[in-house]
Amino acid sequence: MVRSAIRPLREVPHVTQRSQNNRAVAPQPVTGLPRAGRALVEQVKGYERGVVEAAMTGDAGLAGVALAQHPLVPGITAARELIAEYREAHGEHLDYLR
Repeated sequence: MVRSAIRPLREVPHVTQRSQNNRAVAPQPVTGLPRAGRALVEQVKGYERGVVEAAMTGDAGLAGVALAQHPLVPGITAARELIAEYREAHGEHLDYLR
């Protein structure tokens, strides 16, 4: 697995307050996600990490595995078909994948 020095970001609700010469951002408290919501967020985060790894290594096989982890993709066969179609339509942008 490729490790990156980039720290993951966290998205939180916030309020932005603005005065004449100043702007302040105040995070707002949140409760935990319901179990199903947390599982979905973790699944999508796994997909995102896999896509980054595939892009950084240029590995088309890893790209297929990563895409198959997305909740809207029904499996590895569909993921590979999607990648093949995308490469056919936009190959010049995916030359880095082997």
